[in-house]
Amino acid sequence: MQRKPFHRIVAVLIVTLGVGLGGCGGASAPEASAAGGAAQKGAPSGMYESRLPGGSVLRLDFHGGGKVDFAMTEDGATNSFAGKWVQNGDVILAEGGEGMTLELRWQGKELITNSLGMQLTFTRP
Repeated sequence: MQRKPFHRIVAVLIVTLGVGLGGCGGASAPEASAAGGAAQKGAPSGMYESRLPGGSVLRLDFHGGGKVDFAMTEDGATNSFAGKWVQNGDVILAEGGEGMTLELRWQGKELITNSLGMQLTFTRP
């Protein structure tokens, strides 16, 4: 099992999101939204995946209670870890092990994030 490429992707995600969120005033993580607005989609549930260049696949499996499982498959090996998510308006923050945090937004039935200098689209498999 090769973990170095996975760690490299996680490191790039951390740096990318850190730089992108650096100008946001350093606010703490949002609390889960109790009421939905007209522009807000419902809470995510179930499995979503995004295929990365080079054939790697990043999966997010959303559960009730603010739990999410992250899984990265590359070169036939899968690394997974548990995390948590919160929703504030139309923004969903998914935070996993090894410092990975994704800021996701609904676009139709897909979840979208801009990471690694590109847009990642998570769809149901």
